Amino acid sequence: MSEVTEVVESSEVAATESASPTEGSDDFAADLGGDTSSASTASSNGQAAAFDPSGVTDWARQDKSDVPTEYHAVIDAAKSQQADYTRKTQDLADQRRQFEQQQQKNHTVETLGYLS
Repeated sequence: MSEVTEVVESSEVAATESASPTEGSDDFAADLGGDTSSASTASSNGQAAAFDPSGVTDWARQDKSDVPTEYHAVIDAAKSQQADYTRKTQDLADQRRQFEQQQQKNHTVETLGYLS
């Protein structure tokens, strides 16, 4: 192993250790913000550029091939959260439609009651 390889590997280990989340942390992505040592993508001019997670505005629509593997769990969590929100919103809309149908039936019965 060359000296350059040893230096690079030791700096990657140090960066990973310093970016570890604190015990009991609820923010599962807290360690991802500062660790960009291996997270690079090709820029428009072909040179490697560091990935900036603060530039992502919608993780649920982010393509996994566009981000380093460390962020794949964030994408999965965002997509799961969005799916849950969509499911609950659709359930609520169904309940609202059923309620409105029942109200219409009640109104029809009341109207017929007044006519007789």
